[in-house]
Amino acid sequence: MKKKKKLMLELSKLEKKRRELCSDKGSDELISEGLISADLIDQLKAITYEVKEKNELCLLLTKQSLGYIKMFNNILSQGNRVVTYKDTGKLNENVNSIFTTKI
Repeated sequence: MKKKKKLMLELSKLEKKRRELCSDKGSDELISEGLISADLIDQLKAITYEVKEKNELCLLLTKQSLGYIKMFNNILSQGNRVVTYKDTGKLNENVNSIFTTKI
């Protein structure tokens, strides 16, 4: 996480500098003006795609872990009762089951 935060700060600084120097020029304009090579743009796109894939995988794994934690929490907790009120104003107590728990 520390390394990721450090890289994000560096990227933010580089992006700010890029905007100062290049304004809103796209990669095609930068290549045609000879400011950057097409190979470097391809490398940057590949790195960006790889980072995006890893972030999506981390998000998926985090959601899966939270699902398991919730499931085991429901299994291990003693009082799995959800208290709500019926239309009549009387208590309606439902007992949760592990079979109704989403993972």
